[in-house]
Amino acid sequence: GADASDANSKYPHLSNLNQDPSLSGSLKLIVADNTVLKIGRKDAEVLQDVQLEGLGMKKEHCVIMNRPGGLYLKVAEAGADVYLNGVKLKDDEEVRVKNKDMLVFGVCTHLYQVVVPKRRKPKKVSVK
Repeated sequence: GADASDANSKYPHLSNLNQDPSLSGSLKLIVADNTVLKIGRKDAEVLQDVQLEGLGMKKEHCVIMNRPGGLYLKVAEAGADVYLNGVKLKDDEEVRVKNKDMLVFGVCTHLYQVVVPKRRKPKKVSVK
């Protein structure tokens, strides 16, 4: 399984941003390969992987999917406030997110930066 020590080197993740610089980066939401990360409130009917409270947060707010083609973000519940680089996503809109993209969940409540580490290419071994 993925743990926080792997987050900086191996797995794509979301890193929190805060007005207090000492708190920025203190929370990393890891999105392991071929997984779906559900973000919503703790009172949702379906258990949410990341439970956030605050203004504008829906029970089933959004999902982040790590597929072979990259990371994708989708609004899960109509009317959810989900912003990618300052632009609000439409209901049922699915977008690819890239390294250093900024995500906001809720009404300016939860701010995260996308971190997608570069994949190490396997070293070619020459046989003589």
